Amino acid sequence: MLQSILLLASLAVGSLALPQPPTFSCGSDSPPAELVEQVQRLQAESAAGTAAPERALALTIDTYVHIVTTRTANGTVTESQLAAQV
Repeated sequence: MLQSILLLASLAVGSLALPQPPTFSCGSDSPPAELVEQVQRLQAESAAGTAAPERALALTIDTYVHIVTTRTANGTVTESQLAAQV
């Protein structure tokens, strides 16, 4: 029993000494509350089957592309490559 407790304690202390991986977050701003409300309303209408078909035709969605690269490879992704992905 004592050995089990000592083993668990040593594992707990040992895990504190391990380096933690870096954390990353998106640098984009959060969408405006009005946009979030509009999207939620459209989703609810679509799920309920009450969405007007012509409204979907006029919907514009701003699209943002995040490119993760190194400094040495900066600029290697062209606008045409991005457009082809979207």
